Amino acid sequence: MGVISLRNGAKFLKGNNFVLRELMSLMAEQLPDDAEADDAFKGAEAVSALQLDLYEPALAERLERVMLRVAHAVVDGKLPLRSPILQDPASRAMFVRGMRELLKVMVHPVEGGSPE
Repeated sequence: MGVISLRNGAKFLKGNNFVLRELMSLMAEQLPDDAEADDAFKGAEAVSALQLDLYEPALAERLERVMLRVAHAVVDGKLPLRSPILQDPASRAMFVRGMRELLKVMVHPVEGGSPE
């Protein structure tokens, strides 16, 4: 299972390692000269978890912003998916479904929270 925890602690648990790896690859394309992001992606791949809530705030914010932009572009069909594995229609569909689910967590991260 690939895990993504957002800066606010909300967790995306419906993805798998494939979804996480492909997402990070697309994010890395958006941050080609960002050594901090590259280190974060390498560490995340090693543990199958991108834990933004544990990163330095500026890095976490940068990564979360790129993640949101990438997920939207994938769902809207506006981002070329060049990865060989994403050329398979079933794999592509699974990845797009994963991005839809991620967007739900990012946009509505707290379900059943206490009323204020």
